[in-house]
Amino acid sequence: MAEPGRAGGQGGAGPAPRPNRAALHGARVLLGVSGGIAAYKAAELARELLRSGAEVQPLLTAAGERMVSRATFAALTGRPVPASLWDDPAAVEHVALARWGQVLVVAPATAHTLARLAAGLADDLLTNVALAFPGPVVVAPAMHTEMWQHPAPGPTSSCWRAAASWSCPRPPAR
Repeated sequence: MAEPGRAGGQGGAGPAPRPNRAALHGARVLLGVSGGIAAYKAAELARELLRSGAEVQPLLTAAGERMVSRATFAALTGRPVPASLWDDPAAVEHVALARWGQVLVVAPATAHTLARLAAGLADDLLTNVALAFPGPVVVAPAMHTEMWQHPAPGPTSSCWRAAASWSCPRPPAR
């Protein structure tokens, strides 16, 4: 398991690394967007992934959609953004999306969403897709420092030990 807060051993000071465009070309990225003010940055992430040649399928939680609309992500990605498991239950869309994706990126990942993912709860489209998804999961925690330092969502929590395949980039030094 990658240690939470560490991405390939790289520290947090300095600018974020630019995506490896060759590695992302043709990649199918499921982009989970949960609520929180950092949700607006997910739109820029989607744009950068697309510029790198990736296909991006946004998946917004209800709280994420309160911050940035599905229409924004649809316009950026050129893909429909499903709102619910219940749009077309017969399509079993969460399984189809989990099979389509090659990597699941949850950015921002709020404390609430991290806890739901770690517990295996499947109460919305994003968490259902995550539960069915067999590939690598990258989470970008987004919460106040005091919340991150709490034992529940923080880097020493049992939720991280339970999510052995997760990768969590180290936050920048302040």
